[in-house]
Parts: sequence; C-alpha cells; structure tokens
Amino acid sequence: MSTSSPSELEGFFRDYRSELVARLRRIVGCADTAADLLQETYLRAMGSPHELKIAYPRAYLHRIATNLALDHLRKQKLRAPLHVPLEDAAIVPSGAPAPVDEIYGKQRLAVFQNAFLSLPHVTQHVLWLRRVQGCPHEEIATRLNLTKRQVENHLAKALYHCQKALDDLTGA
Repeated sequence: MSTSSPSELEGFFRDYRSELVARLRRIVGCADTAADLLQETYLRAMGSPHELKIAYPRAYLHRIATNLALDHLRKQKLRAPLHVPLEDAAIVPSGAPAPVDEIYGKQRLAVFQNAFLSLPHVTQHVLWLRRVQGCPHEEIATRLNLTKRQVENHLAKALYHCQKALDDLTGA
C-alpha cells in the first residue's frame, strides 16, 4: 500500500507507535530518550514532501526512527569523554609498575649487581663495554688488548654467570 497524504502517514504512525518506541528503547537503552526520538520521528515523517509516494509506510517510519537513534548514539559517544566523574578519576590506570613488580625488579637488580661484581675485573669490563657502551667485539678486543675470541669467551662467561644468579632467584 502506498501513501502520499500526511493524514494517511499520521494514521500509520499511530498504528506503529508502540513498535517504534520499543525499537528506539532497544537501540538507545533509555525510555526517556526513546520518547524524545519518537517525537522527532513523527516530525521528520510529517515534514516529508507531500508528493512523495511511500510504498511501505511501516518500513519508512522504522528507518527514520533507526537513523535518528543511531545519530543520537554517535553524538553521545563523541560527548561522553568530555566529562568524567571525580570518583572515576581516582581509578585511572597508572603507567607505574605495581608495588609487587617494583619490589621484584629491585631484587633482580640487586642480584644482578652482586653477580656482576663477583666477576673478574676483565670480564666485568668486557660486559660493560658490550652491553652498556654498545661497543663491537673488535673494538673491545683492541681497547683491552685481547683477541676477539677472548672477548667472546669473557662475554659468554659473564652472561652465563649473571643469568644463573637471576635464575636462582626465581627458582628456575
């Protein structure tokens, strides 16, 4: 059935009013907002050109209502972050580590420092130059008057010793 007169469309609006408001309530989740959007649906439908032939008035009214509800949700989504209750501000996640992780990190650092300090001086120096200074093996060998193979051996020894100390801490 097609309609073109505002009085016919108004009759269809009255017929489908309850299903329109139920649809709007499902979409927006608020009865008051659904009632407001229902009124706006009526205004839009009645404001359509009179010469417009509407083949399916029920679908036409549902489409208007759905579009208005989706527009409302989009606008609400854009506005939502602007105001946050003070209580919510107190629970904003921090980038800082949890206290337990911080304590564990300090323990690991202390174990690593002790393991590092228990290494022979040359091995400490090789590890420092490689891992902290970022020097290539050849440069370390030149600076410390070692062969490249000796640098690799000192580095392997240092890494093994420090990793073993850290594994002993975790029980691995």
